[in-house]
Amino acid sequence: YSVLTNNLAYNANISLFNFNITIPAELANYSMYIYSISGSILTLEKSVINIVAGDVYIIQGQSNAQAKKYSLFGTANNNQSNFIRVFASGTEFVSNLQNNIKWYIGQGDLDRNSNGNTGQWGLKLARMLVDSLNIPIAIFNGAHGGKDIAFFQAPTNYDTSQLSNYGRLYYRLNKTNLKDYVRAVLWSQGENDGDGGTNTTISEYKNLFLSIKDDWLRDYPNIEHIYMFQTKNGCGGFLHKIKEAQRQLSFENLEISIMSTAAIVSDGCHFPFVDGYELFANRIFRLVLKRIYGKLTSDEINPPMITSANLTNDTTLVVGTDAISLSIDTIAEDFQLENAGNSSITNIETVSNKIIFTLSEHPGSLSSISYLGQSLGNGNFITNQNNLELVCFYKYPVDCSISKTISEIACDSYTWIDGNTYTTSNNTATHVLTNTAGCDSIFTLDLTINNSDSIIDIQVTCNSYDWIDGVTYTASNNTATHTLTNAAGCDSVVTLDLTINYSTTGTDTQTACDSLTWIDEVTYTASNNTATHTLTNSVG
Repeated sequence: YSVLTNNLAYNANISLFNFNITIPAELANYSMYIYSISGSILTLEKSVINIVAGDVYIIQGQSNAQAKKYSLFGTANNNQSNFIRVFASGTEFVSNLQNNIKWYIGQGDLDRNSNGNTGQWGLKLARMLVDSLNIPIAIFNGAHGGKDIAFFQAPTNYDTSQLSNYGRLYYRLNKTNLKDYVRAVLWSQGENDGDGGTNTTISEYKNLFLSIKDDWLRDYPNIEHIYMFQTKNGCGGFLHKIKEAQRQLSFENLEISIMSTAAIVSDGCHFPFVDGYELFANRIFRLVLKRIYGKLTSDEINPPMITSANLTNDTTLVVGTDAISLSIDTIAEDFQLENAGNSSITNIETVSNKIIFTLSEHPGSLSSISYLGQSLGNGNFITNQNNLELVCFYKYPVDCSISKTISEIACDSYTWIDGNTYTTSNNTATHVLTNTAGCDSIFTLDLTINNSDSIIDIQVTCNSYDWIDGVTYTASNNTATHTLTNAAGCDSVVTLDLTINYSTTGTDTQTACDSLTWIDEVTYTASNNTATHTLTNSVG
């Protein structure tokens, strides 16, 4: 323990003082006792016990952020810990909030008006952080069910009035002097913005969320990241536009991460704890652990998200994702083509990190594809290596331009469809044609130019020469040519350089007595005019 003292100077019987005491973030409770000493009299003026230091998180949104116990399937409160704390509650009753200055042990099963409310997945997440990091966690859950995103905006007087949801959350963090220590915000909201509620558009939802985000970063300046659960179909009607807005927010803002919920089983609006809100916590925990604390986790802790949609031919649509690899047990459900005429999806498969759709016909130049996600979570889902299902998307435009690579091998030169004659190898030239559906066909040339060669075949011979062209030459020639194929498959032109030399003849007249030994080394003893002998003349 440590002891700090202040000498007090009174003015009208009042003396101000303060202590600055640092305690480590650890799983330990600290206590503080304030005594006054007057002469020899020691008086205990105030005691504060069970003080901890740790990290602060905000949970905000609708009823699935409030995440009270909605079903009989499990309580979250077996995750309670003395080191998970909540200041007051998320109540909307201003007088109750203002009159409550207490910290509570976090509990997850009760609603926003109950003291210490974290929500079920908030409590589970906090417990996982406590157990893995050995630090206390404070949860500020400001969620309010049945409200559209406009409800959560900051009014101009939020810092002085608690009549708004934003103002009440700000009041709690300011009251505890923790608004500068919030590490992240976790958001689950959107059901009331669907077509069964306010029917908020994609752009409206995005703009309203970005406005809240900017306000958070202003009032809680040390926020490191924002985590968003993609809303699940169910209460609120069709939520395709809201889910697409959430996907775009995550895709366009590095400080926002999204988590899919389409495969988590619900009652059509809310979730049980077991295999429901518990999965909310398990899934987002790995993202928080890696992003906020720099802890190494397994690959693919983010759900797969669409990155492209391209036709590769008239009836094959390839959707790219940011996953490492995808898998599917049987044919996936809830994919939908829009503005595609009579084209329909006839088969779906996954190859590596791509989804391959076989279409009945060309979908046209204005088509788009959606992944809607089931309302109850029962179905077939495309998942990554960590069993996280694909993030839903809505009316993602299909790039109908078909890219093809034309591979050609030519000798010496090649004239392509772009009208250019190429004399060297080329793999960058492109040419665009428009097909009958009004879509571009982008051709890329992959050209290999091999070269012809020429050879001079020098031959010197006597009288005649049979050459490779099958002709017998009896006179010198330097114009004859013959074409062969070289190792590269191109012409090899051989030119004949032929010199024909001729043989000569002569008669050796000899007169001798009795016998004559001639140049052929034969000794002749009788006259002879038929013997011959060959020598080499001066031209070989």
